[in-house]
Amino acid sequence: MMSACSSILSQSRHCWWYHRRCYHFASITASLRGSVTIQHHEEYDNCKRNKKYNTAMNVQRRRDISTNNKLVLNNVLSKEAATAPIDYPTSQRFLALPPAIGIHLAIGSVYVYSMWTPGMSKALGVVAAAPCDWTQSELLPVFSCAAVVLGVTTSTLGGWVEKSGPRMSGLLGSACWSGALLTTAAGIETHTLPLVYLGYGFLGGVGWGLMYLTPVTAAMKWFPDKRGLATGIALSAFGAGAAFAPSVIHVLVDHFAVAPEFVGDCLLTGGGVEVEGVTKNFVELTTLDDGSQVVANTSLVGEPGTPVVVATEADVAKISGMSNCPGVYAIGTGDTGVSKAMAVLGVIYGGLGAIASRFMKIPHPQWTPERAVTDGSAHDGKEEADANSNETNNIGLPA
Repeated sequence: MMSACSSILSQSRHCWWYHRRCYHFASITASLRGSVTIQHHEEYDNCKRNKKYNTAMNVQRRRDISTNNKLVLNNVLSKEAATAPIDYPTSQRFLALPPAIGIHLAIGSVYVYSMWTPGMSKALGVVAAAPCDWTQSELLPVFSCAAVVLGVTTSTLGGWVEKSGPRMSGLLGSACWSGALLTTAAGIETHTLPLVYLGYGFLGGVGWGLMYLTPVTAAMKWFPDKRGLATGIALSAFGAGAAFAPSVIHVLVDHFAVAPEFVGDCLLTGGGVEVEGVTKNFVELTTLDDGSQVVANTSLVGEPGTPVVVATEADVAKISGMSNCPGVYAIGTGDTGVSKAMAVLGVIYGGLGAIASRFMKIPHPQWTPERAVTDGSAHDGKEEADANSNETNNIGLPA
């Protein structure tokens, strides 16, 4: 009995020590696990804070770069940057004219709007005007709108041009003129007449006004003693731009023009005529209620229902850059090249005007050419001599 009790007591002591050891081991494991977990959370929080800090720094750095770029751009285009020093040599004032000439060369093409209208009135038919093409009465008022906007721009923005300086006003005018040609090209490509009025009629008028005022006012400031010469040089560049533009437009339009698909001859253009004993098949046409023509269902030539236009010899003779013959042509399969040529010129003229505006320069407000100073001093001396002579009589005695 005593041995059994001692055995049970020893087993219970062993279990007690075992459980105590297990408890201590579990406590140590939990503490280590907790410390590891706390350390992991601290590292996670530190990484998170560092990530937020880096993100904030990157955002601030981008803002600083953007602000610096804006400051640099504003400094370059400001009136102060365009103002020459007060001791600018009079002999070098002619160097201020080439940028003005460049701006007027870019805007001079505004006068050749009539070069675009023939192709615009045949944007769909290409070789001949389709019933759904624009008429001349719809296209001609566009230039009148541009002229009206020109007058409004020069009368309302003249003070702003004087205040902001030639570089800012020239750049804005170049952007408007480039945007006008690009918008008009998009209107021709999508056959949307309001875009044509918005582009050439409105934006073109604003660009016309700003690009006209900027060089003229700057040139007159550089030549206060020769205002007629300065204005004449600037306006001659304006006329030169209008003179050179037709040749450039003609080359670009011929380059981008694509002949439409030739369907065949019709009775009007020689179809159905017997040639060397063989009767030539022709395209039979059907006129719809809106005046448009399509290939008839009974036609042996062409796909029935295809919208077409009939080009006569007179129509074909007006087209340059295409080797076409009189006949029936499918609508929407060719390109006059007007929209693409106008878009290219929009980029060229915009770039030319922007570059020229960057180098525009005006004299210091207190700057005066040497000749003007000399003339002014001589004029003052003459007035003083006249005053002295008036103070004495004819015999030299005081009055």
